[in-house]
Amino acid sequence: MTEKGHGRTETRRTTVYALTEPAEVGLFGARTLLKTERTRTVHKTGETSQETAWHLCTQEAHIRNASQWAAVVRDHWGIESRNHNRRDSQLLEDKTRSRNPNIVGNLAVARAALLFFNAHTGDANVNAFVENCREDRQMSLRLLIAQKPFK
Repeated sequence: MTEKGHGRTETRRTTVYALTEPAEVGLFGARTLLKTERTRTVHKTGETSQETAWHLCTQEAHIRNASQWAAVVRDHWGIESRNHNRRDSQLLEDKTRSRNPNIVGNLAVARAALLFFNAHTGDANVNAFVENCREDRQMSLRLLIAQKPFK
């Protein structure tokens, strides 16, 4: 598959390997191994780079063909990019300097809860939602304790 955009051309080729035994890769439940070879050429500089990425899946290899598996991998990274962008640019996740795993874990849970409630309240702007939670603590408490907060 070849795509052009963002000032570059990217070609990806996916190879699918069925794993007969999850122990082959040392991970319980792994059924499919995907190999994605990417070649990128930057239009402005003409510079070309290549990389290979490996992906494991718990689903059987035969349920999709190679191009469908490639779409699954591509969709995953789109979700990851959108999720990370919200966590980092709006909730400053990458600026966390603590190395304490309890602090980092608690902040991750708090951010996930905030994004969950934000997604279900209809307020598309995360920063505005955070500000509303700060100003109206009763609203925040209602979201946390309500059995059906999204009527």
